[in-house]
Amino acid sequence: MRRKGDSGLFAGVREAVDHALDVSNYATITAGDLLKKQGYGTETTTLVSNLFQVIDGNWNGAVRTGPLSHSLQNFRWHCPKPDFAEHNTSAEVTLERALIRALSKADRKDWSNQVPLISGIAGPDAFKKCAVDLVHRRGESSFEFVELKVKSDTPVHAAVEVLVYGLLWLLSRRDRCDLGYPAGPILDARELMLSVLAPRSYYSRYSVEPLASAINEGLVVLGKHHGVTMGFSFTAFPASFCWPGYSDNIPTSNDKDLIALLDTRKAV
Repeated sequence: MRRKGDSGLFAGVREAVDHALDVSNYATITAGDLLKKQGYGTETTTLVSNLFQVIDGNWNGAVRTGPLSHSLQNFRWHCPKPDFAEHNTSAEVTLERALIRALSKADRKDWSNQVPLISGIAGPDAFKKCAVDLVHRRGESSFEFVELKVKSDTPVHAAVEVLVYGLLWLLSRRDRCDLGYPAGPILDARELMLSVLAPRSYYSRYSVEPLASAINEGLVVLGKHHGVTMGFSFTAFPASFCWPGYSDNIPTSNDKDLIALLDTRKAV
């Protein structure tokens, strides 16, 4: 996600979120603390619709003017990426890859990772790093985009991140013929759920239920308008969760236990 004041596809995103939540910078811990102390205002219910309006306007300006292009890797399924650089010690990255490796060994094809969304949409080098952490195939025509967190950022920031991904899916699905996308299960899906997945303690400092409700309700309305089903939730790993960078306890390393982290997650 780009910073406040930037131009392009994400211009105005931060401003729209700040306005809906009535904070000066939604991505900060300070904003999260303020929302817990003061609560969420009535404008929070406009978050999804206003954010979609902003991105749709940018989309029409940056994507639909001039020759339309895209990477063939956008919305790919099923192409898991289990490897990462040895020097990368990010708790999210190492956990994500460990989960994917365990799933691959178990021949589970209902999960994938690092799925690009809009690479090349506004030029050959544009948005190459805009990818979903984890994607879960819930059914024949149902998918879930998962933003994975261990300790970084805040639940509010993570929620907006995956919300934007969901809106980009909706726009890409709407314009897939103009963009020349081939048939594929993710864009052809009739249902998309969005979620943040993190240790339960990740949420303890913040008030997340009102935000989850507002985003979910907004997505239900927006999805219905576009002929699809959409929703949102904050979810948590089991209480026994441990991982380097999060806990000093011995991390989960057994493939069965790693897979169970996904299969037994619960809504917050």
